[in-house]
Order: sequence, then structure tokens, then C-alpha cells
Amino acid sequence: MSTSILKWGNSQGIRLTMEMLRTAKIDVSEPVVVKAEPGRIVIEKARPRIVLADLLARIPAGTQFELVDYGVPEGNEAP
Repeated sequence: MSTSILKWGNSQGIRLTMEMLRTAKIDVSEPVVVKAEPGRIVIEKARPRIVLADLLARIPAGTQFELVDYGVPEGNEAP
């Protein structure tokens, strides 16, 4: 599909068809990353921000973990 870059207020914009968004599996209002490279502009889905607290909250209560002995420290890690 061919389109043009248009003036949009003090910026420039490009319109994307719903077909293009469906093909790219990107929803309206979904965060994206826009990169400029020589001769092209790339639009990609933004990767979700991973938060350790959110991951830990998904561990079922009462889960027991085995301690793993990795041996003596080698380097500057704390004992």
C-alpha cells in the first residue's frame, strides 16, 4: 500500500489502515516504538515493561524452592 506523509498540526503524520494494523497484529491505541533508519521508518509493537514484583506476585502462595549450591564464590560476588 502506498500513502503520503501529511501535515498534522505542528507535526507530520501518516494514516494506517485497519488492514495494515490487523496484519501487524497491532491494536488502536497500543504502544509502539518508532525508529528512523536511513531511507525508512519502522513501527513496532512496544515490548511490555516487565516488573519483578508482578512476576513474583504470580508465584502461588506456599510454593517451596530448593536451595542450589553453586560452590564457592569466584570473583567479587558477596559470599
